[in-house]
Amino acid sequence: MTSSSQRGKKILKMEFKLSSDFKKVKEISQKILQCLNKRQADESFLFDVKLACEEAMINAIKYGNKSRADKTVSINCDISKEAVIIAVEDEGEGFNCKDLPDPTREENLLKTRGRGLFIIHNVMDKVEFNSKGNKIIMTKFFPKT
Repeated sequence: MTSSSQRGKKILKMEFKLSSDFKKVKEISQKILQCLNKRQADESFLFDVKLACEEAMINAIKYGNKSRADKTVSINCDISKEAVIIAVEDEGEGFNCKDLPDPTREENLLKTRGRGLFIIHNVMDKVEFNSKGNKIIMTKFFPKT
């Protein structure tokens, strides 16, 4: 965990490497939430960040790395005065998020998978992918006080 300054703005940076092991997902999200608690983030904000972060890590392990123990997931978290930005990158081949079926369509409602990115898009303020499709960058802005 490091603290830096960009144009007078303090930024807390955290970097994690996660083996393709689901047991470590909660541990990493807890470390991020502990830092957010210091920012006086409310319960709703914390819940959204935790949900998106864990969902992105699980997707990276399961779909990106195909649960292969020899592959890792990189998590970078930047916390500034304005927002928290979390990037999750796997070692997989990537994908095009536009190719995913819409989980709200009637034919997909009863399917047991395919909702993770839909949830992430709905709880975070900004969601982007790198061109390869193996890295998601999620931003959640702190409420204006």
